[in-house]
Amino acid sequence: MTPKKSVLTAAMVGAFVLGATACGSDSGHFDGKAPEEIAEEARDAMTTLESVTISSDLVSQGQEVSLQASIASDGSCEGSFTAETMSAEFISIDGTEYLKADEEFWQGEGLDAAEVGGKWIQGPEGEMSLTGQFCDLDQILGEMSESEIEADDWESIDGETIDGTETVGIRNTEDADAGTTDLFIADSEDAYVLRSVRTGDVEGTVEFSDFNSDFDISAPADAIDMTELG
Repeated sequence: MTPKKSVLTAAMVGAFVLGATACGSDSGHFDGKAPEEIAEEARDAMTTLESVTISSDLVSQGQEVSLQASIASDGSCEGSFTAETMSAEFISIDGTEYLKADEEFWQGEGLDAAEVGGKWIQGPEGEMSLTGQFCDLDQILGEMSESEIEADDWESIDGETIDGTETVGIRNTEDADAGTTDLFIADSEDAYVLRSVRTGDVEGTVEFSDFNSDFDISAPADAIDMTELG
């Protein structure tokens, strides 16, 4: 289970890390605070999450990638993704990975697409080759907590109302020639990042929701053990 569409995970992790580090405001909870001060508060809020849902539509190296993933700190995760004409659903629970993908995906993996296409396939226990790359919440949040925040790299932008929540906004201009990242953060003590809009090498939108929710994730009952496939 070693997918060749690694651009999916690279784009998602990059967008998540860049999209959860700062915000700015002229009113509300963040009134009077400089962008770099708010950056610290937003980062603290995101890096202590026990669970979150990520929804994204990105373009990287000309490839369109969409992903929805509900991730918990205990390693459980479920969601779906598409990459150009390829699509799959996934579940990760108790150290085991399950995939239900279309025939194109399995052709790329060297398996009999007609045999496994559209069916839940259970990977070898402990081998999280696909979902392990974007279902490890500790790894993602750990990368965010190590990022440096420099005052000169941020500027305030207008906030937006997202699903009824007022947000404040900031733009990361650390490498404006390569692209920018616009961040929209809940204008409240929670300081959660709700949306990240990127330009440059990876373009598109990533949205965050279901903060610290209890996800009811269970293994599919009819999964086929990959080790039993010829």
